[in-house]
Amino acid sequence: MKNFTPTLILTYLILFLPNSIKASVTYEEFKQLKEITFKVFEELKPSDDYHLFINKQPTSYSNPNSTEEKYWWNLDLINASFFKIENKEKKEFYLTVFGGFAKQEFMEPDALAVTLCHELAHGLGGDPVKENGTTTEGQADYFATNICLPLFYEYYPRIIDAVASNPYIEDLCSREDTRGNKKYCIRAMNALHADMKFFELLGGKSRYDGASTIRAKEFNLSSTFYPDAQCRIDIMIHGILDQLRPNCFDPFGIERIL
Repeated sequence: MKNFTPTLILTYLILFLPNSIKASVTYEEFKQLKEITFKVFEELKPSDDYHLFINKQPTSYSNPNSTEEKYWWNLDLINASFFKIENKEKKEFYLTVFGGFAKQEFMEPDALAVTLCHELAHGLGGDPVKENGTTTEGQADYFATNICLPLFYEYYPRIIDAVASNPYIEDLCSREDTRGNKKYCIRAMNALHADMKFFELLGGKSRYDGASTIRAKEFNLSSTFYPDAQCRIDIMIHGILDQLRPNCFDPFGIERIL
């Protein structure tokens, strides 16, 4: 992995939420997800030189020796971000999830795990890499559901029946050419509903049984580029199915599996 001296920040989006919004993921659930993310990181990190910080609390200006444990959780912003310092002296990843992101009415723990994996993938997901030295959004989506999330769910064996949220998911996850883990497939597919709802907030439409009409001619390595909503869902579905990346993102990829 290349060394990069500057600090780098990737942000989903910042939106304000009313303080009265009902939390779909509780703080206790978030703390559990955070601890699992540390475990996943320990298995996937390139070497022992790398260290992960999640929602690291800022030092209080009034009392430099204290921290506010729920500082980021108490901020009603729809925001999740990744930041890294990677040079000869330090190899540190910083992952932040604002409370407002977890408190979205459609969010639930399995879906928030997808976001945690996506943000972690900006440091671990590999090529293609953005101009700023972090893994591209599309590859972060793919790594999240193909590599990180299966491991995450092993550490998070919630009592969830492998019941598809719609017949299309049931059919897709029952096919012989998928990765052969129907339970994981259904659980992960169901979790993507939150991403679809989030993308809709940003003005992007997507469906489980849809397919992006975009065909990538080359990898877009701009630091600010995001594939369209349907392409991102296509990428994550291909990751779940253990299929090659779709050609809406990867110019050498395959047609979306429908």
